[in-house]
Amino acid sequence: MHAEQPRLGSPNPPVHKLYDSCRLPSFAYLAAFLGSPLALIPFLFRKCSLWFRVWTLSFCVLLFAGVVWLPVSWLAIAACIVLLNCIYLVILLLLFPPTRPPKRFLGFSFKHLSALILACLPWALVFAGLEQGLSDILWSRLFPVNFSVSGISQDFVFQAFLIVLLLLLVGIRISFWHRTIDLFGLAWLLANSFLVYSILWQVYLIGVEIPQWQLIQAKVFDSWVQDCRRILMLGLGTFAVPILIGQAFESWKANKSWIGNYLTGLFSIAVAFMGIAFWTGMPAYYSLLIGQQFEKYGSTRETIPWYAKTIQWCQGDELKSYLQFRVALLHRKNGNITEAKEAFVRVMVKYYHDNQVLLKATEFNDRLESADTLNKKRVVIPGVEASTEYKSAYCVPNSLGLILNYWGDRVGAKKIGSSITSLGSGSYITDEAFYAEQRGFRHFVAPLRSFADIKTLIDKKIPVLAFIPGHVLAIFGYDEVLNTIITYDVNTYDIWEEARWEEFKDSWCQEFNLLGIVVPDDSVPILKTILGPGLEEKNEAYLQYMIAQLETNTMKTVAHLRRASGRTLFFADEMYQYFSDSLPRYRGDGEPFINDTVQQKAENFLLQNHVYESHLFNHARSLYQSENYHALAQFLEAYSKENVLSPSLAIIFAGVWNRLNQPEKSMEILLSTVDVNDYSVEALEFLLNQPEISHSKALASQLSLKLLNAESGMDGQSMKNALQLWIENNPVDYRNVSTALLIVDNYLQEWN
Repeated sequence: MHAEQPRLGSPNPPVHKLYDSCRLPSFAYLAAFLGSPLALIPFLFRKCSLWFRVWTLSFCVLLFAGVVWLPVSWLAIAACIVLLNCIYLVILLLLFPPTRPPKRFLGFSFKHLSALILACLPWALVFAGLEQGLSDILWSRLFPVNFSVSGISQDFVFQAFLIVLLLLLVGIRISFWHRTIDLFGLAWLLANSFLVYSILWQVYLIGVEIPQWQLIQAKVFDSWVQDCRRILMLGLGTFAVPILIGQAFESWKANKSWIGNYLTGLFSIAVAFMGIAFWTGMPAYYSLLIGQQFEKYGSTRETIPWYAKTIQWCQGDELKSYLQFRVALLHRKNGNITEAKEAFVRVMVKYYHDNQVLLKATEFNDRLESADTLNKKRVVIPGVEASTEYKSAYCVPNSLGLILNYWGDRVGAKKIGSSITSLGSGSYITDEAFYAEQRGFRHFVAPLRSFADIKTLIDKKIPVLAFIPGHVLAIFGYDEVLNTIITYDVNTYDIWEEARWEEFKDSWCQEFNLLGIVVPDDSVPILKTILGPGLEEKNEAYLQYMIAQLETNTMKTVAHLRRASGRTLFFADEMYQYFSDSLPRYRGDGEPFINDTVQQKAENFLLQNHVYESHLFNHARSLYQSENYHALAQFLEAYSKENVLSPSLAIIFAGVWNRLNQPEKSMEILLSTVDVNDYSVEALEFLLNQPEISHSKALASQLSLKLLNAESGMDGQSMKNALQLWIENNPVDYRNVSTALLIVDNYLQEWN
């Protein structure tokens, strides 16, 4: 006799267990193929026979212990794993064919599908928000879950799409057996769908996405490898999860035991995800990350084997060059000069695919060959370590958190950022100073410092913060042989980086060689001994200068600048002079507004460093406004010997010589350094009034035409003179009559 088959929608449909003896659920076979036999381990501790367990575990050992140590690239290893997976799956299908559920299907129309999608959408939005919050709590120190506003939006949309897809497939699976579901059953399905999705998504993040992101600048494999990995994981999840939830739901509705089988299946899918990550090359990422962690925490000897393994496994030639370069630096850090030289030579001979790395390796090798390494130091402050918060514009929280952590305050970058940093727009120096003082530390900002100051502070075990345009980083070491500084910089790929001093100083001087120093109270006397007794006064002056830059009210700006001026901060004095239109030439005590000492300090700094043009322009403007033309001419002449004058500075230089009654020098500068298209109206008028211009008809014609086409900034007499000069140097004939008529017409329209 055959049991009567239940009708569609019957209250007690048949329950299919997740396995029957060694028979496995259908999704387990796909998991075993994609994720290797490791995905079957959760099932081995149920009703499977001993020999089946031994056979499966032996296969896993062969894959994960034997194949990993093959001395070949990971792509070859992946091919071996795929072949072994296929062999295992064929044997598994022959010995234990999958269970087959009865053929039952509830007719599904477009209307039903549309209704399901609409029903899933609001839940998907809620679950996507919850998932983002959970991921941020778990992984924000490793991965930018809320990196920026645009990143939040993109991730939210992607999460919502995946959750809609999951809920839709679960709904279709359940609809095979039920026309209607009560509210309690619906809540069960929603809760378990979100639970499964959250668990698998966290597995994906920690196993794949986080390592890939942390090494985003390292081309470990070509992009097609990552694409295949995502497709395989999405395919497995799409097929397996709805079946798992559906089978568990049927068991629950029939009052059968379901939790054990449900967790076993979920664990199997999670393990399969990790198996896919494994054979598609993630161990190359893991080995590189482990090596970086050893290096960051000072275990340089343990780092080298992991970097060597990554070189063997990875596909990217540029990454191999970079890692071999890091290995050479590690030998240098360990004091193994011979090994360091050999490693640098290996970069030049074998791993020469990255030009920038090749140049560094050549330079560092030459330094090691020529330098007296016994008399030059390498100093690195131990214990400078902290977790990194990956969010947009979080350089201040990360760098300050590192310094506070070094001094024993474990507040962390996340808490600092939530207090003083706006996502995407960053923090101000004043915010940083206020927060450090709040935590019981002393915070100083010290402009116009030198490399010698940094080295002295490092020697005294005091790490420092260095400010460059739009960014701050921590410095906690230096190497006199390689001429480098050791920095903690979240804007770089390494974070802990060996930065060449010559490159760093060009950026640092653009913020007036500004240091930030955070120390406990008992370290302040040492700090004053190194940087001078006026440290507190200059700190207050610079903070007032910063506040003035943030003010929108002119009167308040001038008030803050008044408190900052006169403290040997030439840039504060120049800014004060610019905003104070009624400022007298001399102070009340008879001293000039910008005295010779401040002026000399400004010029020494500007001439000896590569700085923004705005710094040069502000200094030139301050001298021009104070009618100190001789000093300005000397400064620009000295600057032009080593640098090319920009059009703006050249025009100022020409104007200074004109003020000093030397128009021939003015004209020489304008004609030799400035393109005609860059001339201001004043410069054009000046040149056209010089008798020497009439000797060159072509130049006179060009300058007059340029002035005639200027839109504003001149009077009618200047226009008349320019028109007359153009006519004198351009006899009107049939070749240029249209140009002449157009010029005259424009002149009449504007001035008639």
